[in-house]
Amino acid sequence: LPRPSATSCTRDQFNMEACTITYTNWMNSKWRSEQVGAMEYYNWEMPNVLIIYNLNSSCHQGSVPVIAVNATLPEYFQAMIKFAAKYHLRLVIKITGSDILARSTAPRSFLLWLHYMENMTLISQYSSCGSANVTNVVRLGAGVQWGGTGGFLQGGSHSLLSSWKGLGVDQVLQYDVVTVDGQRKIVSQCQNSDLFYALSGGVGGTYDVVVSVVLRIFRSPHIIGTLLSIEASNEALYATLIRDFVRFLPKLAEGGWNNNTDFVFLAKTTAFIPSFYEAYKLALTPSDPTGYNMLLGSSLISDTVVRNRPDDLVQLFLQMKRLSVKATSLLINHVAG
Repeated sequence: LPRPSATSCTRDQFNMEACTITYTNWMNSKWRSEQVGAMEYYNWEMPNVLIIYNLNSSCHQGSVPVIAVNATLPEYFQAMIKFAAKYHLRLVIKITGSDILARSTAPRSFLLWLHYMENMTLISQYSSCGSANVTNVVRLGAGVQWGGTGGFLQGGSHSLLSSWKGLGVDQVLQYDVVTVDGQRKIVSQCQNSDLFYALSGGVGGTYDVVVSVVLRIFRSPHIIGTLLSIEASNEALYATLIRDFVRFLPKLAEGGWNNNTDFVFLAKTTAFIPSFYEAYKLALTPSDPTGYNMLLGSSLISDTVVRNRPDDLVQLFLQMKRLSVKATSLLINHVAG
């Protein structure tokens, strides 16, 4: 049965050993992903309180589903979906609980937990819709982190490679799904094509649950990455920094440094790293900090606005900064290619 992650630290269910483990791992994303009732951000479990800091609190179920099934086989998907439909239960799907829009949980709901469907198979030759074989393909199970079959592919799937290789969903060759009536289907451009295009259009979880997905993969390219920290000492300099950054965005989108412009650093450190994974281990922490309250809102700003109305965009950013409450961050990311 799913329980909120801080249950063992509350007055009515206190357990010293379990509470110590909870307290030690509270902000560890791996630990949280392995608790069926835990979400990466705690306000999606208990919207009103953060009970780990108040041992006198009582624990209630909050937004955590009341029952869950650890689905490791497609047959579990089918049985659960039919059961939920028969008894008119609200069904939610969770892999790791990292959905910042809280779609991995809901009050008084029935949880399909896909966390342990982590099978991954490399396929050297794959035949798709009768065409020539596609080389270098991977089949990913629904539980492969982080939510590749669900949140990423069915939620936009843009990345820093989008302008080069297209969206992540453009690489999909086939889905294996269970539809809302409990039927298992293979979905591709030539088989159940209506579902294939629906899944490619951002309707994750509406028509079916994805069991696995077959994707094209590519050799890892050579990537240049730069970490640059700039601090503005006053509002005027901050405004100038934001304005220059916005005006520079189109150059980044067009290919970065193709005009051979050089950047000179006062203190330059350069490292040549053999793979993206090695760079990841070198530059980033092993686990993202989680276990706190998170409410994320985002807007996709078009290339036309960035190019034609940069000053208006800068004024919007500055106004948002002035209106921001304490502990609120404004992130401007070049994420859509």
